[in-house]
Amino acid sequence: MTEPLIELATAFASAIPDVDSVAEHERWQPDIGPFEEETQIEMILDALEGHPLRRTIETEVPYLNKK
Repeated sequence: MTEPLIELATAFASAIPDVDSVAEHERWQPDIGPFEEETQIEMILDALEGHPLRRTIETEVPYLNKK
């Protein structure tokens, strides 16, 4: 069984080259670098659409209530 964090890292690592090659920016050649982190994550998650892991990833989740 694969560890969840390793599986997540592997999925992200496999998606980043594809996203990087098509991430259009008006001032630079395609590259994920010029974008803010939130936008980078959205682009990567879009690229993972259909991946079984994608259904389990949530963004903008509030912190747990501290007691």
